[in-house]
Amino acid sequence: MAPNKRKSPPRGFAAIGVTGGIGAGKSLVLSYCARHYRCLCLEADAISKALLEPGEAGYAALVRRLGAAILDGEGQVDKRALADAIYARPALRLEVNGILHPLVEEHIRSRIAQARAGGEADFVLVEAALLLEAGYGAWLEEIWYVRASRQRRLERLAQGRQMEEKRALSIMDSQLGEADFALRCDWILENDGDMDALYGQIKHRLEAYPWRQ
Repeated sequence: MAPNKRKSPPRGFAAIGVTGGIGAGKSLVLSYCARHYRCLCLEADAISKALLEPGEAGYAALVRRLGAAILDGEGQVDKRALADAIYARPALRLEVNGILHPLVEEHIRSRIAQARAGGEADFVLVEAALLLEAGYGAWLEEIWYVRASRQRRLERLAQGRQMEEKRALSIMDSQLGEADFALRCDWILENDGDMDALYGQIKHRLEAYPWRQ
């Protein structure tokens, strides 16, 4: 566990960002908090996928831009074809992110407002690999960086997602580096060890929060 320099724990209801590179273990943070705390967990990737369903705004916008080549035989967005297209072309990846990120952010901010007004949670966790690049840091109360070594991440991706090393490295290289994450986040969760070590760091941080008061 490593503190960063920007902030003390937020007071009252908090919207907390959770970010880090692929395979770092962001989902473990959310699943632990969902089991042990009264919190709302929002995953940007899941929201983005929902927006790519036929009839949704993201679907229409991407088909207009990229054409039917990103669709499967049933007219659904082929996530693998889309990922292959954008990770091989950085300029196109930025363009696609520019289409989807505002839609995802609008949904997330609306849900946070509902949770805050309705008292349905003590805090919200917003998980996104591109959280910093999308500018969420401007309105989140705190940002956590889940950090793990490159080799450990490769092992997890191979075991958990059966992802080939070449593809995993390509995605890693397209994301922010460790120094950028560490500099721009408020709290660092080390995740090269076992799950209990990670959970202990989360518990330590949340117990410093005065949101129970």
